[in-house]
Amino acid sequence: MNHSVEECVKSLSRVCRVNEQSKTVRVVKGSLGIKRLGKLDYLTNHCGWTAIWE
Repeated sequence: MNHSVEECVKSLSRVCRVNEQSKTVRVVKGSLGIKRLGKLDYLTNHCGWTAIWE
């Protein structure tokens, strides 16, 4: 894997609302590019995080 959880959370927190305690990421539709979508995919599919699309 090329991603680390800390790297993904830091990158996504610049654009989305990230809650590390409940492991959720609130995403506004259309706000993520292809690289950040990959990081979100890693968190949700491999690390147990939840994405909430707004």
